[in-house]
Amino acid sequence: MAKILKKYLLLGLLPLLLAGCATSTPVEVDVIQPGLGASSSIAIVHQKPTSGQLVAHLSVHGAPGQTLTQLTSLLMQKAASLGATELYIVHQESKGEKLANPVEFNPAGGNYQASEPLISWTIDADAYAPSHS
Repeated sequence: MAKILKKYLLLGLLPLLLAGCATSTPVEVDVIQPGLGASSSIAIVHQKPTSGQLVAHLSVHGAPGQTLTQLTSLLMQKAASLGATELYIVHQESKGEKLANPVEFNPAGGNYQASEPLISWTIDADAYAPSHS
């Protein structure tokens, strides 16, 4: 019984521990219409929704090295907290330069070393919730 309790306690604490490792990049929010409360699931849609209500315009500006996936996840979390069920990416842009050869030979140590690309992303999105009926 104690082993099972410890297992579930660790599983419950894992998201909290990982959240401490997450980035603190702020998501800018322009709330249009508050939703009905936090949503448990959200989908990224590739076409502007024709039904539902616009809840908010969201924007995130990532630091160099943050991936598009990390920033999209931040937008999804914020949209879900506003009651949205759909996230439509309006615009995404990368700034910086991609390195032609990210792996270089280090003659001092005789090993290869990876260089991180200096790319930062900006994503603008609209969050939609089901219409109140």
